[in-house]
Amino acid sequence: MKKNLITLSVAAALAMPIVTNAAKVAGEKLEVYGKLHMSIDNSNRDDPTVNNDGISISSNSSRLGFKGKMPLENGMKLIWQVEQEVRLDDGSKGNFADRNSFLGLASGEHSLSAGVHDTPFKTVASK
Repeated sequence: MKKNLITLSVAAALAMPIVTNAAKVAGEKLEVYGKLHMSIDNSNRDDPTVNNDGISISSNSSRLGFKGKMPLENGMKLIWQVEQEVRLDDGSKGNFADRNSFLGLASGEHSLSAGVHDTPFKTVASK
């Protein structure tokens, strides 16, 4: 019974997303942030020809990112962000900066940036 309770506790802890607020390393010039969203999955198919049943670990959109703002002389700011998906569940390597990553300019409430962004639909639907 104690073994099952410990296993259940570890599984519950891994299933909860861990989100960190951006840690300011150099003021607005460098912020480090991330999200670790791991889960333990158990698959059991009734098909005897499938041999990949069992327990596996999944990295559900875990990520690590760096972003910052640097003031320019004309009152504008240079803004940048580099975000990478972290795959703790397998050894495959993705593209560098395969999540929202950009370089741009900001002035007050307005900004202009170029790079890799989520689609507007994804941004609205995820909220």
